[in-house]
Amino acid sequence: MKLYMILPLIALTSFSSYSFIQKSVPPEYKSGVELTEYKASFINFSKFALGNSMRFIDINRTRLISISEKDSLSISDRDYIKSMSEKYGLENADIKELLERVNLIPLGMATGLIIHKTTWGTNSVLMDLNNPFGVELNGQLKQYKSIEDGIEAYIELLNTSPDYKSFRDARAQLMKQNDSLKTEKLLHLIIDKNSTDYKEVLSIISNENLLYLD
Repeated sequence: MKLYMILPLIALTSFSSYSFIQKSVPPEYKSGVELTEYKASFINFSKFALGNSMRFIDINRTRLISISEKDSLSISDRDYIKSMSEKYGLENADIKELLERVNLIPLGMATGLIIHKTTWGTNSVLMDLNNPFGVELNGQLKQYKSIEDGIEAYIELLNTSPDYKSFRDARAQLMKQNDSLKTEKLLHLIIDKNSTDYKEVLSIISNENLLYLD
């Protein structure tokens, strides 16, 4: 069976054990229609993996919004807010600030970043480290037990690190204006606009028409 035919089937079962990332793209997938279909399958895989991780964020955000609209909070509500505050690095259980952190990121932007960081799923960042966004600690690439863990770690970094406060502020402002989370309005707050990485990610997003995912 063709590689590009296998990818979606595996994605529907367990992207943690995604077999195609054990090897680089074989020579027969380097050109023509098969490369196009390989790329489409990798994009689908990335969408599936990201969507699965962000689904839980969306569930928690929905619950927090519901709690914020209550006149009085139950013990369960207070315990939940405290638990989420600890998870998202807040000392005080401030639901307003918590909602600024428990939030999604543009899917088109995230997909473009994964493609760029993993060279279409073929480099060691994904194959050996399960680190699709190239998260580093003290200058060293981190290793995760699964791709899910690697994705969740990056989203958590965006949602908690002081380095990305401007991203969170801009995202909150967009949502206050009932505007959608658009890649072109937020990418420059994650990657330096003058960097080569920014230009390459933007090129991928444009060439692969990923903006529709936002």
